[in-house]
Amino acid sequence: MQVGRLLVASGCRVLTGGEGGVMEAAQKGARAAAGYREGDSVAVMRHGGGGGAAEVAALRANRWADVRIATGGCAGECRLSRGWAAWKVCCQLH
Repeated sequence: MQVGRLLVASGCRVLTGGEGGVMEAAQKGARAAAGYREGDSVAVMRHGGGGGAAEVAALRANRWADVRIATGGCAGECRLSRGWAAWKVCCQLH
């Protein structure tokens, strides 16, 4: 939780995989930071398959995520590059 809080207090955004554990703790800390603004806590969720899977993935994100982005179902570098593209978009929105 401290890491997320300190990142946002330093002017950064917190970008995680949006699930539980340390990802949830980092995003919870981000929301507790002095200077927190909506959009500082971003979840990039992976999903597999079609038929509404992206929407289900976004809904699965922890409750502390302001922005939920569902990526494609590919693995490895493809998923990483999509997450990086999403991160650049979020930076431009802020």
